Amino acid sequence: MKKKNNILVFDPFLTNPVDNNFNQLVRNYEWLNFFKFHPSLNEMHTLEHPNHFDGIIILGSASNLCDNLPWHNPLAEYCVNQLKRGVPILGVCFGHQLMANAFGSKIDFYREDHETTIGFRQIEYRGEKFQIGVSHKQVVKELSSELEEQSVSSYKNDVVTHKNLPYWGIQLHPESSHHFLELTCKVPSIEDRNICIHSGERFIRLFLKEFNLHT
Repeated sequence: MKKKNNILVFDPFLTNPVDNNFNQLVRNYEWLNFFKFHPSLNEMHTLEHPNHFDGIIILGSASNLCDNLPWHNPLAEYCVNQLKRGVPILGVCFGHQLMANAFGSKIDFYREDHETTIGFRQIEYRGEKFQIGVSHKQVVKELSSELEEQSVSSYKNDVVTHKNLPYWGIQLHPESSHHFLELTCKVPSIEDRNICIHSGERFIRLFLKEFNLHT
């Protein structure tokens, strides 16, 4: 039997962990071993077996990079080092912004009133169309020379990749569960939530296939 790949999931929550989204990952990709770590609660040096993982996913957070919380930089530094080791990383929403910032991009609030953008967006990536849930205040405003914009969207830099390292970043939430889409993204329609979940699953499968983490 083929050995399961180990995927580290960072949940950088402030108040409540997004267990429903983590559980969604576990259900959808049962051929992978998932491990969860909360950088907002635990210092990075307490991560057991830090070089034990075949892939990393950084989830969203209610924190913003301008908050400059004590765990922001250590998390980014760990992830950059793992990328340099060849470990593929998917940054989601805050994770997308965290890594873009680490590579020299400019992160800022999207709206002048600093309110949260919610709902879902339709994007095109690699010739495929996706409808994926969103809940964010900040975005990647200006992209550094190390990253490339990859998506067709009404927003700039919704999907980016690194030119040389195995990194993908997405401003949307492809890992979303029904619970997250309804209560956080405020998507009222069951039909739209189902489309978002299916689209998000397809997007993550593209990432896994790109870096040989698929079945």
